[in-house]
Amino acid sequence: MFVTSHRGNKQLIYHNHKFGVHKACSTASKTRWRCTTHHSKGCKAFIVTSGDKITNLIIRFVTSNRGSKQIVYDNYKFGIHKASCTVSKTRWRCTTHHARGCKAYIVTCGDEIVKLNNDHEHDIADGGNHLRPISTPQFVTSNRGNKHILLGGYKFGIHKTKGLKTRWLCTAHNSKACYASLMTIENQVINGLKFTYITSRRGMRQIKIGNYKFGIRSTSMTECGVKSRWVCTAHRKNCPATIMLLNDQIVSIHNPHTH
Repeated sequence: MFVTSHRGNKQLIYHNHKFGVHKACSTASKTRWRCTTHHSKGCKAFIVTSGDKITNLIIRFVTSNRGSKQIVYDNYKFGIHKASCTVSKTRWRCTTHHARGCKAYIVTCGDEIVKLNNDHEHDIADGGNHLRPISTPQFVTSNRGNKHILLGGYKFGIHKTKGLKTRWLCTAHNSKACYASLMTIENQVINGLKFTYITSRRGMRQIKIGNYKFGIRSTSMTECGVKSRWVCTAHRKNCPATIMLLNDQIVSIHNPHTH
């Protein structure tokens, strides 16, 4: 979203961060924008636009359970297909290429996307990316009296508990070396917890989870993407509940609500 600052300068707002014009190329109609905290905090985040479109798309590099390098873009995972030895270009294809014949791919030059086909033929959950829930989790008790979670046809048993958080491992962890896991807080699965963005009466962006609302407190740019901290809108009434987002995905929930 393009806005104008109080001083009349053109700015770009992306994921709640503001970027000001750094330099523009009139011949190629390209503009480089850098974070407005560049001077005060030394932030090196930048965006390149061509016209009104962002050309350097944000990606995140991760490592799979087998140690392979992957890209996460728009919550889909891509694995290396082939890399050029003469130029620093790499072609990545969707991790469901073999299983489902998905033809989505990405071409990178260094750490920037130069070509993209993000038309997937499956849902995110079908691609092995469990950032979103496959189905509604069910809590059950095994024949031995142990508490389990049923999710997407798989069983998860308690691995460890710390405070309000509990980590669950797939019951095939020992027999088949399955590394799938879940994290819950007070019987809520937070890997893929559903939420919606809403706008308050004053025009502020908020997050709604169930009957609770959260307002943004702080944001920061990390190597993995945009990280933001949100506090319960009842924090002035001493409610300590907070949530942490990374690239629009809930990664942690702290403290229960007191209302």
